[in-house]
Amino acid sequence: MVTVFAISYKVKKAISAAIRKNKLDDTLAEIQERFCLTPEREDQRLFQLSGERWRASAALGYAENKRIFYAPYNPSVFYYQMCQSALLKSLRELTDSGALVLLPAGSDSFLKHIADECIYFDFDQHYEIEALRQRYQQYFGRGDWIR
Repeated sequence: MVTVFAISYKVKKAISAAIRKNKLDDTLAEIQERFCLTPEREDQRLFQLSGERWRASAALGYAENKRIFYAPYNPSVFYYQMCQSALLKSLRELTDSGALVLLPAGSDSFLKHIADECIYFDFDQHYEIEALRQRYQQYFGRGDWIR
């Protein structure tokens, strides 16, 4: 089953509904504290939040009993900057509850310091450089700068 969280939901309303639906022992206040959610923003919609959107989404996923969290691809420096605003605490709350958190990045320069495990994909790409050179030669009359 796939759950889609409408961006029009207010944070407090969405988390409270998930707590009731899933019969959690956690209260809204406990989840707000665990995920560093600011009370001033609890009546805002998810799309109205900036950096707190990540923490609010994690809190909502937690309340919905989601077990796998996948972030969009970002450079390592992005995750570093987000961790300056308490994202790391939210990620630890998720993993401590048994969830799997996947953070795809092009470099492990920061993530290796916070992740339990880094999985490296070694794509042994084979590029047809000679074919590319010939195509540029044919179309543009110059392919010699492709080596």
